Amino acid sequence: MVKLVISSLLILTFCTVGGAALTVLDLSVGWMIGSLLVSVLLFNAGPIKKQVEIVRGEIMGNWLKIGQLLLGIELGLQLNLSILITIKNNIIPIASTIVLSLLFSLGSGFLLFKFCKVDKLTSFYSTAPGGLSAMPGMAHEAGANTGVVTILQTMRILLVVISIPIFISISQNPIGEVKVTGSGYDLYLNKSDIDFIWTLILFVIAFGGVALVKRLRFPVPWLIGSMMVVAFARTFYSLSLGDEFTAFWPEEVMVISQIMIGASIGSFFNKIMFTGIRKVLLFSFLSTIGLIFIMMLCAYMVSILTGIPFVTTALAFAPGGVAEMTTASVILQADPLFVVAVQILRVLIVNITLPPLFSYLDKGGLESISLNATKNDRK
Repeated sequence: MVKLVISSLLILTFCTVGGAALTVLDLSVGWMIGSLLVSVLLFNAGPIKKQVEIVRGEIMGNWLKIGQLLLGIELGLQLNLSILITIKNNIIPIASTIVLSLLFSLGSGFLLFKFCKVDKLTSFYSTAPGGLSAMPGMAHEAGANTGVVTILQTMRILLVVISIPIFISISQNPIGEVKVTGSGYDLYLNKSDIDFIWTLILFVIAFGGVALVKRLRFPVPWLIGSMMVVAFARTFYSLSLGDEFTAFWPEEVMVISQIMIGASIGSFFNKIMFTGIRKVLLFSFLSTIGLIFIMMLCAYMVSILTGIPFVTTALAFAPGGVAEMTTASVILQADPLFVVAVQILRVLIVNITLPPLFSYLDKGGLESISLNATKNDRK
């Protein structure tokens, strides 16, 4: 027991340092990527490899569940009344563009499966426009190659962050002339009105959602269950009372979530996962560029049809992270409320609908081709 505690503390310390080091990239997922890289080294080539090996498996799997629970609560909390109104007022262009992005990702996943000899689950999870914090964990639980999924999802986020300013620069609306209609919007809960009772209630609700989703045999219950139930509870509260409840939920919670998810996923990595990955990287690079181009084209069309500035629609429909795109919307003086509404809706739809769809497709008639890696046991 003492060895387990010491090993866990060592992993947590090193991964925290690694995550802190990568925050210089100014990415909200820097904590996760940094802790993941450190975890890979610790479990495969680090000087304390033998010491940390005893916590691989069930214990690191529990870290993943805790990280997913915290992430699910965070995503559920972000769906507030203002975002629902924004989505309602722009439902047709938002829904149409999100559906198009999902269809493109499914097509890209199928082509990755057919031409790069990657198994179906890995292909679909690698090309899904979900969050980097969620997709690798989902992929692991589904039995996909987490190494490939993590690398390709990271590539997508980085390409989006790099390329979006280029597309925005061609906008006919000069930056600085766009009215920010959601300037009072805060991505997180109000920290000044701390209510620990609501925090406790959040966890009770989240665990209830996990139990419910497990009973319904939905995939990734720790993420999807907590996210769905917390989102429903907050929405019901807002619609019933016309107000938002406040709870102690600091931004550091997401740092903890990313570190635990990154460390857990990194412990699952092994060298054989990356055999023959060069072709996969090239294909993924091209398909990601194609997805970004299509989303920017859709954003431009939505801008023309609705009158919403292109700088706002470009950030809203970009297949990147919620935090990255929302932060960019504030910096570029776009409408952060519209951006975060679309981004959160996309993440919710992807995380809820795609895992069962991927499982269904994996059980179809097409023959699954392994990427030189044995699938993990399905949970």
